[in-house]
Amino acid sequence: MKIKSNAKCPIVASLEILGDKWTLVILRDMLFGNKFSFSEIGSNEGIATNILNSRLEKLLKNGIIKRVKHPLDQRKKIYLPEESSIELIPVLVDLMIWSLNNTTVKFMPDIVKLIKSDREKAISIFESNIKKKLSTFEH
Repeated sequence: MKIKSNAKCPIVASLEILGDKWTLVILRDMLFGNKFSFSEIGSNEGIATNILNSRLEKLLKNGIIKRVKHPLDQRKKIYLPEESSIELIPVLVDLMIWSLNNTTVKFMPDIVKLIKSDREKAISIFESNIKKKLSTFEH
């Protein structure tokens, strides 16, 4: 699904959808942290529930994520990344590399070593991990 944009620049069009830290935190948690429930997403960052709800709705509306019933408890809903989210993994890895090179942030040493030494392998591992995890929800 193509997302309608009146922007004249692809960066601006991307930022219309992804251009705030909370949206990227949500995608980070789903793609790298296997966090899919409302209570898990953004919990490490202290995202307010109204902000979380707003960003999730925006991502849902634009087809970046989907909301489905939890496979173990049909009364609960979870949020899962769509393929367009998985396509963002290289972008998020590049943001991590930039931050590690240009800020004082500390991160898991094994992951830092991998993404700095072999970006393509790191991306492949991250993509494989999320696809494997998502396949567990398809049964």
